[in-house]
Amino acid sequence: MIRILVVDDEELICNSLSLHLDESGFKVYKAYCYDEAIESLKENTIDIMITDLRLGSSDGIELVREALKINQNIVSIIMTGYGTFEKAFEAGKLGVFYFITKPFSMEQVDTVIKKVVNEINMKEENTELKKIINERFEFSNIIGKSAQMKKIFETIEKVCILDVTVLITGESGTGKEIVANAIHFNSKRKDFPFVKVNCSALPDALLESELFGVEKGAFTGADKSRKGRFEMAESGSILLDEIGDMELNLQAKLLRVLQNKTIEPLGSTKSININTRVIASTNQDLVEQIKQGKFREDLYFRLNVVNIKLPPLREKKEDIMLLAEHFLEKYNSEFGKSVKGFKKEVIDKFANYNWPGNVRELENVVQHAVIFAEEDKLSLKDLPDSMFSGNIAIISGTRSLEEIEKQHILNILSEYGHNISQAAKILGIDRKTLYNKMKKYGLSERQRQ
Repeated sequence: MIRILVVDDEELICNSLSLHLDESGFKVYKAYCYDEAIESLKENTIDIMITDLRLGSSDGIELVREALKINQNIVSIIMTGYGTFEKAFEAGKLGVFYFITKPFSMEQVDTVIKKVVNEINMKEENTELKKIINERFEFSNIIGKSAQMKKIFETIEKVCILDVTVLITGESGTGKEIVANAIHFNSKRKDFPFVKVNCSALPDALLESELFGVEKGAFTGADKSRKGRFEMAESGSILLDEIGDMELNLQAKLLRVLQNKTIEPLGSTKSININTRVIASTNQDLVEQIKQGKFREDLYFRLNVVNIKLPPLREKKEDIMLLAEHFLEKYNSEFGKSVKGFKKEVIDKFANYNWPGNVRELENVVQHAVIFAEEDKLSLKDLPDSMFSGNIAIISGTRSLEEIEKQHILNILSEYGHNISQAAKILGIDRKTLYNKMKKYGLSERQRQ
C-alpha cells in the first residue's frame, strides 16, 4: 500500500485532503507543521509527501530537502498559491516536478497522484528486474574453481567491457549460453535487448528472414513487413547459437552484415544500419568444418575475435561436486526438500562417470535424484538409469569420444522409448541436431521412430 504524508498548516485543507486520499485506498499520515512532518518522516516509511510551500515560519522546500535526507526514494508534491519561478527552480533541483496550485479540486490531486504512483511502481519493477538479472547473470553463477574456469572468468571479465565479437565453443551442455548471458548483462549494452537465435532450429530460408527481417510482399504470404532479430537487438547483443549449422549461402550474407554493419531485409533493396554486438556459439569444431568446406574461413575470423572455449565436465573433475552441491541447493529449494548431501557411493560414481551431457546432464541427474530421494543423503538408487546403462566410465580410456557419444545417445533413446523430442531435451540439443547425429552414427530408421 502506498503511504502518503500530507503537510499543511491550514487544518481544513490538510484534513479534507487526507480524508480524500484515505478513501481512495492510501495509507495516510498528516502533519500541521514542519516539526510534526519531520517526526512522521522519521517514524514511518513515506512514499509520497504532499506539502504546502509555506508552513507558517517554515519553508516547504527545506522540508523536501530534509525528507530526502531521511528517505532518498520519497517523491514530493508541492501545493502552493504563492509559486514563483525561483521557488519552482529550487524545487526542481531537488527532484520535485509535481506542483498543485491552490485552490485545487480533488480531481486535480487524483491526476497528479496517479502519475506519481505509476512512477513509483515502474521504479520498483525496474529495481526488481535488475535484481533478478544481476542474480541470474552475475559471474558467481558460472560455477567452477578449476584452472580452466578461472581462466574463463578472467576472459569474460575483460571482454565484457570491450565491444568485440565473441565466439564461445564447447560441447553441448557445457554452459555456452550462460557465458553469453554473463557477457551481455555485464556489458555497457546490458540495458538494451539480448536476442537469441538458434541457427540449427530453423530451415535456411526461414532463418534468413528471422535474422534480417522481411519486406511486405517479399514472398507469398508476406502481407506485412517484419523486423528481423538483428534489428530487434539494436544497441544490445545478439547470440547466434549453433552457428556451425548455418548454411554457406547464409554465412556469406552474415559476413557482409559483420563487415558493413548493415542488414537488408528479405525482399528489400534498402539497407538498414545496425548497432548490435554479435556473440556466437557452437559445439562443432569450426576449423575442421573449414577444412571440409562447410564453414567460411573469412566468417570464422570475423567471429573469432575472442574465443572462449568451455571444457567438458570430464576435463575439470574438481568442479563436479561444486556444481552438484549448487544443483542440490537449487532443487531442494524448488521442491521443498531438505536433502543434506551425497553418499560416498554417489561421489565416487560422479567421479568415474564420463558425463557426455556435461553440466546440463549433471543438473538433470541431481534434479532426478532429489525428486526420488527418501533419505537425508542421495544414494545410487536415487540416480537415473541412464547413468548405469552402457557403463560409460573413464577407466580404460580406450573408447573414442564419438563411441561414447553414440552409446550415450542410444542409452537416452532407449530410456525414453525412442521419443526424439524428449531425448533431444535430455541431451541438451534440438531435434535437427539429434537427427544429424543419428545419421552420422548410422542408427537405423527403427531407432529413429
